[in-house]
Amino acid sequence: MSDTSKQLDCSKIHTLVDLFQARVANSPSLPAYRQFLPGLERWHSYSWNDIATRVGAWQVALAAEQLQVGDRIAIMASNRPEWIAADLAGQSLGLVIVALFSEDNAGNASMMLEHSEASLLIVEDPTWWQAIEQSRPLPQLRRIITLLPKLHTQRDDPRVAALSNWLDQGGQAPHKPTHIPKPDDLAVICYTSGTSGKPKGVMLSHRNILSNVQACYHAIPMQPGDVSLSFLPLAHMFERSAGYYHAILAGAEVAFTRDIKHLTEDFREVRPTVLVSVPRVFERFYALIERRVSKRPWLFRQLFRWAVAAGWRHFEYQQKRAPKPWNDRFGHWMAEQFGQRVLDALGGRVRLAVSGGAPLSPKIARTFIGLGLPLVQGYGLTEASPVISTNRVDNNDPESVGLAVEGMQTRRSSSGELQVRGPNVMIGYWRDPEATAEVLSEDGWLSTGDKISRLQSDRLYVVGRLKELIVMSNGEKAAPALLEQDLMLDPIIEQVIIVGEARPYLSALIVPNKDVLREFCKEQGKSAQDTELLAALLLRLKGDLDNQPRFAQVQRIVLLDEPWSTENGLLTPTHKPRRRAILKAHENEIEALYRGHFTPDDANLNYHVDIG
Repeated sequence: MSDTSKQLDCSKIHTLVDLFQARVANSPSLPAYRQFLPGLERWHSYSWNDIATRVGAWQVALAAEQLQVGDRIAIMASNRPEWIAADLAGQSLGLVIVALFSEDNAGNASMMLEHSEASLLIVEDPTWWQAIEQSRPLPQLRRIITLLPKLHTQRDDPRVAALSNWLDQGGQAPHKPTHIPKPDDLAVICYTSGTSGKPKGVMLSHRNILSNVQACYHAIPMQPGDVSLSFLPLAHMFERSAGYYHAILAGAEVAFTRDIKHLTEDFREVRPTVLVSVPRVFERFYALIERRVSKRPWLFRQLFRWAVAAGWRHFEYQQKRAPKPWNDRFGHWMAEQFGQRVLDALGGRVRLAVSGGAPLSPKIARTFIGLGLPLVQGYGLTEASPVISTNRVDNNDPESVGLAVEGMQTRRSSSGELQVRGPNVMIGYWRDPEATAEVLSEDGWLSTGDKISRLQSDRLYVVGRLKELIVMSNGEKAAPALLEQDLMLDPIIEQVIIVGEARPYLSALIVPNKDVLREFCKEQGKSAQDTELLAALLLRLKGDLDNQPRFAQVQRIVLLDEPWSTENGLLTPTHKPRRRAILKAHENEIEALYRGHFTPDDANLNYHVDIG
C-alpha cells in the first residue's frame, strides 16, 4: 500500500466526524476493519476508503428519511462494519445515536426506544424487532431497518425495510451536507447498565467523547499497525471509546469477533496486538489456567508458582519499585517459558492488554503480568465518556486503577466518594433533570457513586459502589465487590453475590462451575446432596478470604441451579449482576440463610444444586 499512517493533528479535530474524515484523508488504503464472512469461511479486510464509501451510502439513505437535526436513531446490532457506518453517517447529519445492546431483552430495549423517542431503529435480526414490538407499541418509530433479510412470516409493516433495499432506495448521488456538527452538539445517548436501578440515558457531546479519546491516546496509545480484536459490545462506552474511536485516532485495525463462542479461535486467527476487555474474560482465563495447573504433578505446580513470582519480581524491578533480583535472568526466562503458552492462546502478539468496566482482582493482574502479559487496569463510568483514570505501562500498580487521565480533576468528598470534573463529564441525563442534579453540581463536579480508600500520589484506589456497601446489624461495613473479587479467583465459583445488609453476618449466593464442583465432590468423597459437602466448601471459601477481617468473612452459602443471565434479567448486557433483581429473585433462599441466625455448623444448612 502506498500510504502510511501518520499521527493526526488533533488541533484540527473538533468532532467525531472530523476524526473519521481526518483518518480517511490520512491513510485511505490502509486496513481499518476486518470481518469474518461465514459464507466464504474467511476474514475480509476493509480499508478506510471502503468504510468511507459505506458511510456515504448510509448518509444518502438517512437523509432520504427527512429526519431533523437532533432526532434520535437507535442501533441494536452486534459489532460489524454496518454499526460503524450507521454511527458515523448519523453523526455527520446531526442525528443522535442511541446504542442498544444486542443481547438485551426486548422489554428493556423497548423501554429505551420509548424513553429516547427514537425515530429510526437499525436492528440486526428481524426476530429481535418482533420481540420488541410485542413488548410495547412504539408509534414514534418511523423506520425499522433490518441488517439481516426480513422473515417471510413477518407481518407486513411498511416501516420495516431490509438494509440492501433501503440503501438502494436512498439512491447513489453523494450527499451534500447541510449540517456541520459542532463540538458541544449532543452526539450519543448511552444508557447505563442498570445494576442498581432503572437505566438512565447519559448525554455525551462530541467534545465529551473526543477529549476522552485523546486523553486515553496520550496515556496508553494504540499505534499504527496495531490490531485489536473487538468482542465487547459497541453499545458499551468502554469499547466504543477505547476500541473504536481510539483506533481511528491511532490508525489501528479492528477485527470484529464472530461471537463469544468463537473467541478462542478468533484470537488464534486474528493474532491481535491490543486486547481491550472487561475483567470477566481475564477471570475465566485465570480459572482455566488454575484448573490445568492443579492437575499437573507437584513439581510442575511448584515451578509454575515460582516462575510467576519471578516474573512479578522482574516487573517490579522494571517499574523501579524494587532492586534487581539476584536470579533475575533465570527467573525471567522461566516466566517467559510458561508465559508464552498463555500469550499463544491470545494469538502470541499481544503487546498491551487493558482491563476496564469493573474491578480486576490484583491477584489475577499479578499472575498475568508475571507471565509476561502487559496488563493495565483503568477505571471510569459512562457519565465520564467513560475513562477517568488508568495505569500506564511504565507506571503500573495493579492494586490501583491508575492516575487520572489528562484534563481530569479528582477529589474526595467527606463521605469518601470520588468526585471528578473535566471536559469528558456528561451533559446530563436525558430528560431527567432531577437525576442529573443529584450527581452533577453546577460547577461541573460529577459524583461517581464510588468510594475510594485513598488518593496517593495522584493514584486512585477504588473500593466499590458507595451505595452497595453492606452495613451489618453489628455496625460493621463491608465492600461486597472486594469480597466477590476474591471469591471469583476460585475456579469452583462461576458467579457470586455477597449479602448481609442489616444482618448479623455475611452470606453468599453462589452459582458454581458444575464441572469443578463435580471434581470437588469426588475429592471429598461426598455426593452433591450430602449436606456435609457444604461445610467443606465453606471452609475452602474461607481460605479464599483469609486476607479479610473476621467480620468480612462469609459465614453461610447457598448454591443455585440457574446461572444469572441477560435472558432471565439477572445480568446486564455488559454481564454485570443486577443486584436488586438477584436479591428479589432469591429472597426465599436469603431468608433461609438467616432463619434463626444459624451458625455455619448448623446441620440444616441450605444446599441444593444439580450438577447432572
